Amino acid sequence: MSIRLRGVGAFVTTMKRARDVQDAGSNARRCRHAMMATATAASNSTAPSSATSTPISSSPAPPIYLAEGLMAVHKPLTWTSQDVVAYIRGILTRDAKDRGAKEGNGNGNNKQRGRRKKQMMKVGHGGTLDPLASGVLVLGIGKGTTMLQSYLEGDKHYTASCELGYETDTLDAEGKLVKTAPWDHVQDITAVEAIIPTFSGKIEQIPPMYSAIRVDGKRLYEIARKDPDKAEDVEIPKREVEIFDLQADTALEESVINSGVVDGPKYREAAEALEAAAAAAAAAAAAAAAAA
Repeated sequence: MSIRLRGVGAFVTTMKRARDVQDAGSNARRCRHAMMATATAASNSTAPSSATSTPISSSPAPPIYLAEGLMAVHKPLTWTSQDVVAYIRGILTRDAKDRGAKEGNGNGNNKQRGRRKKQMMKVGHGGTLDPLASGVLVLGIGKGTTMLQSYLEGDKHYTASCELGYETDTLDAEGKLVKTAPWDHVQDITAVEAIIPTFSGKIEQIPPMYSAIRVDGKRLYEIARKDPDKAEDVEIPKREVEIFDLQADTALEESVINSGVVDGPKYREAAEALEAAAAAAAAAAAAAAAAA
């Protein structure tokens, strides 16, 4: 699986450079300490026995964080947002331990929350992306976790593909089929474009049951998966959203394909297969009409 974590690479590279500088400083301090110890030993050999050597102070323990703040990560398909958080936390934790950092030497508050296991590194994300979605995920490191709330607001840009003729219980490709409907009347993209205005502007939506929204302190998808019977009785409040621009097409733009948010080769292969099937169906329909 190709994982695009360019931001992580830059962050880790920065830490490694900082660590190299820190290691160089540590080596210089050790040399100075060795020279002081040698000079002290030499003076003690000629001084009266009552003289005592000057104590040498130990260097402070390395900090947990070499940098704190925000970073952007390209979340790959099938990964949950928490998978990315755990992956990045693992990289940073291993680096901190390699440098000799210990818990309690961080720059921020690292208190244990409730009964959760105390983590050496504070890492969080600024908004959940579904496993079937890929794109930018904002992460907070250390004190940066306190800045994540602001990234839950603001405008967002989505690119999605859909298939007509059926509906699932999760409203995505992973769910169970719950409804089918004919769509033979949709002859071209103009039929889809005709209904776009009804989905534009300020509208009210009922979030799907399989979403990260909390109701009575629990996330909806947790209720849906653990207790499907109870999920039917959950009242999900409507939410107002504003869609500034909505466009439909029969193919993705080349810039979207090249951005990495979709698997380019697989997408092109599927698109060619659909076009071939559509051409074959059109030819069959024309032949049947000519024979009649």
